[in-house]
Amino acid sequence: MDQQLLVIPLLVFLAFFTADWADAYDAMDPDGNIIVRWDILEWDTDWNGYRASVTILNTQLYRHIGNPGWKLSWEWPKEEVILAMWGGEATLRGNCSRFAGKPPHCCNKLPVIVDLLPNAPMDRQITNCCRGGLLSSRMENESNASSTFLMDVRYITAVNGSEFSREFGTNTSSLAMPTKFSIGVDGYTCSQPKEAEQTRFPVDSGRRHEEAIRTLKITCTYAQKASQHHCCVTFSSFYNKTIVPCPLCSCACRGKPPESCSEKGQVPEDLKTLSPDDYNPSYVLCSDHMCPVEINWHVMYNHRNEWRVRVSIRNFNMMKNYSDWSLVVQHPNLDQLKTSFSFFYKPLDIYTGHRNVSGVFWGIKHYNDMLLQYGENSMVQSDISLNKITSQFTLKNGWVFPRRIDFDGVKCVMPGVGVYPINSKITENDGIKAAAPCWVLSSFPLLIILIILFR
Repeated sequence: MDQQLLVIPLLVFLAFFTADWADAYDAMDPDGNIIVRWDILEWDTDWNGYRASVTILNTQLYRHIGNPGWKLSWEWPKEEVILAMWGGEATLRGNCSRFAGKPPHCCNKLPVIVDLLPNAPMDRQITNCCRGGLLSSRMENESNASSTFLMDVRYITAVNGSEFSREFGTNTSSLAMPTKFSIGVDGYTCSQPKEAEQTRFPVDSGRRHEEAIRTLKITCTYAQKASQHHCCVTFSSFYNKTIVPCPLCSCACRGKPPESCSEKGQVPEDLKTLSPDDYNPSYVLCSDHMCPVEINWHVMYNHRNEWRVRVSIRNFNMMKNYSDWSLVVQHPNLDQLKTSFSFFYKPLDIYTGHRNVSGVFWGIKHYNDMLLQYGENSMVQSDISLNKITSQFTLKNGWVFPRRIDFDGVKCVMPGVGVYPINSKITENDGIKAAAPCWVLSSFPLLIILIILFR
């Protein structure tokens, strides 16, 4: 009896934990994260400060940082200020009233740094900056997957208004580093700084390299909450006129507070006053799934040597554009992909070393790389042709439909297990027509624990 009482709190904890965070580990990109590298380039005890180069590097295969971009923040350990900055800027100067003359760039204990825009003055720009905080994924454009800014850091006391302190110590090893890092993007959690191998910087056209005096690394990992969805998937086919819709309430429930939506043809009065980068559920087109983005996978035809699919992505968000979007698809026949007619494509097995059952699609620059807000042009699509291996290909049991789809690095809600267009001319092996309840699937590990404990 005591054993049974002890296991109840454990089961409750596991149920809440697994329900809240569903995808802290991504098998399709196990090593992907965002690295913040803090390099101390110059150090001088005479002026009690240092010059730092801070680089934000996206090592994720398909998850990028879109608008409004990264916002790097941290907490200073003492009374540091940012005297000057290039390639980035603090969002607030803070209280610099104790300084005479020209104040420092930022006096905040918790500074928030953003990237400069591409049209920033040339004397404020440096190499690898000024993209408005956007970071491409490694597969889309590795050259735009990082961003760098420079800053001069000083430790200041209030003596005589602007006297430099001697509390930094005599070398960089005694220097206390900032903590509580954040990149300001939903879903990411950053570690504490750790000592790393000193970064080597090329000089003299690469003929010489110079090491940073000290290098620290912060790792920011992504985890999608089970309740965090902004896309869903529909299925259709040439052999059945029925379209399998997104599951009801995939992203929210229509008409239930606090969620709301706008009916087709209605434009909210305050829509013009909000920034295009702001997302509010009130500005999603009303639907049964209430998702900002809907993806349709349509099986077009089945020929002797090939079969073809049309993938359509539709934006239901009435005020948000999705720039440099990406679509990850998992399907056992992607290793036979012949042509993606209007999207770029790369298989993920190149990077993960696993058999190619997943790949990344993204838009063509200046053609369909921007998924516009809801309206006449709020959809992008491409036909995809695949070679057919007769021993593998089948129209039975929903084999022609994907197992998983991610949009912009976030898992989409799929139709339930066994829910797909049925070919009436073929006898289905499993006869499944309805989805297994989600709670049954998610509770399976808990049921195993119960069986072990009470057998």
